[in-house]
Amino acid sequence: GEPMPWAESLDSLEYVRRHGVLQFLEVWEACKELPKRNDELLWGDELEYGILHVDEEKARLSLRGPEIREALASKEAAHSYRTEGCQWHPEYGAWMIEATPLRPYSGYAADLCRVERNMRLRRRRLLSALAENEICPSIVNFPGLGVGTDFWRHCASGGGNVSSSSRDDAIPGPLSQSLSVPDSVIHPHPRFGALTANIRARRGG
Repeated sequence: GEPMPWAESLDSLEYVRRHGVLQFLEVWEACKELPKRNDELLWGDELEYGILHVDEEKARLSLRGPEIREALASKEAAHSYRTEGCQWHPEYGAWMIEATPLRPYSGYAADLCRVERNMRLRRRRLLSALAENEICPSIVNFPGLGVGTDFWRHCASGGGNVSSSSRDDAIPGPLSQSLSVPDSVIHPHPRFGALTANIRARRGG
């Protein structure tokens, strides 16, 4: 399916709310006895990385997040039989990647030792997928976001510039209508663009 624009979704909101509550109640009924059954505790963590291109002038956003994530996910699938692994998820920004452990941690003390080990594994694998001039700090935002018109780059896998004709670098863009950030920094998955446009439409501007 495709995400619905805000105006088209209004007639479905009551249905979504009602079924959200019904689904919650069904899950609760199925799970409320779990503490008494002493089920295994499973947990995990997530890390978000920013992909930046750094040259002699400055650091810029590298909009290769989707390309890098797909490459890493393909490699992980080929090694899924291993005990320790990673999962790679799309994030809101085209310059971002989210990573979680492939398998959850459990309630044993030994699992506490797995956390840092898996974090190191995720960083090693991500670094192996970067171009020569790219770095991947774990930052929640880029300090130069929205400063001028030279804070992002469309990079090829080798690190060089590529044509940006397939993405909208116009400011303001049709999705966010931001006066300082182009729509091209949003991940190309339809849900992220729809989320941006729908928040703006819901607020009335």
